[in-house]
Amino acid sequence: MKATLAPLVSFLWLLAFTATVHAHELGISRSSWRPEPGGFAVDLTFARVEVLRLGSGVDANANGLLEPTELDAVRPAFAQVLEAVRVRVGGEVCAATWTPAVLSEEDGLDTTGHFVCPKGVAGAKLEAELGFFERLAPGHRHLAQVFGGEAPVAHVLQASARSLALGDAPEGASSGFVEVFVLGLEHIVFGFDHLVFLFGLLLVGGHWRGLIAVVTAFTVAHSVTLGLAATGVFVPPGALIEAGIAASIVYVGVENFFVQDADRRWRLTLPFGLIHGFGFAGALAEIGLEGDNLVSTLLAFNLGVETGQLVLVALALPVLMWARRSPTFVHRVVPMLNAVVIALGVYWFVERVS
Repeated sequence: MKATLAPLVSFLWLLAFTATVHAHELGISRSSWRPEPGGFAVDLTFARVEVLRLGSGVDANANGLLEPTELDAVRPAFAQVLEAVRVRVGGEVCAATWTPAVLSEEDGLDTTGHFVCPKGVAGAKLEAELGFFERLAPGHRHLAQVFGGEAPVAHVLQASARSLALGDAPEGASSGFVEVFVLGLEHIVFGFDHLVFLFGLLLVGGHWRGLIAVVTAFTVAHSVTLGLAATGVFVPPGALIEAGIAASIVYVGVENFFVQDADRRWRLTLPFGLIHGFGFAGALAEIGLEGDNLVSTLLAFNLGVETGQLVLVALALPVLMWARRSPTFVHRVVPMLNAVVIALGVYWFVERVS
């Protein structure tokens, strides 16, 4: 039994090391494309925290936020991002003009671009290329909506797939539901702080019924706040939420030394799940989701998050329950892993409040 536990312990320590480097890596931006005489127009929004990373020395007061007084300092770097957005008709590039970027209420940075094409757009096949991914954080995703056909078409773009067709939607085009669903999956898989929180909850063990109640309470709670934040009904300060998520991890790790099982822990995961839900929705809230596909986008994203979470729990829970049959795991390994959970929570808390 001791030998077979070694791979599990090694994996968990590797997860802990990786998590200290990247707690949240996926950034999100959005755009809405619509035809206009002679070309296309686009409304483009980036999360302020993404823009802040573009230039050194921009964050003058070192508070991790892009503020109105700092906007002028970031404009040169942001202009280079906009230069990487191109629209082509045939082999020709359409001329672009951009309005001055302004800060939006949803913690985003907004601008509008107008593309005038040499031969107009009537009957032409246009393609937009977003070449700014290398300038942004690794794993950045872009949500694009294209209007002009019978119904808007949604796309999720990334560094390896950065182009989209403009104009009438091709036959059989996706509404983007599957793409946004995958985005939700990625958000939970790369959201290491959320995974460490869940792992800490499951680490204490207990009956299947109690553990399922824990996961269900967490799911219901963060689904509620994800919807509230992403739709703009209530969006608490991001820095406060991120610190709260870190504090919840510390609390769970400490409590693991004093509780025997997870049978009544759903009462804990319910309020903490509300906090984590705001964290899940943070990127979507920052870019201000809007439009006819808002409900379907939220549904797809939330289903992706829930599916990823349930799959990971379904994989981890049987292994942990099997491992807990070993007295060595329960009395020696579990306390060590609890210490790792606490250390990660403290690390993230200090990082987010400093």
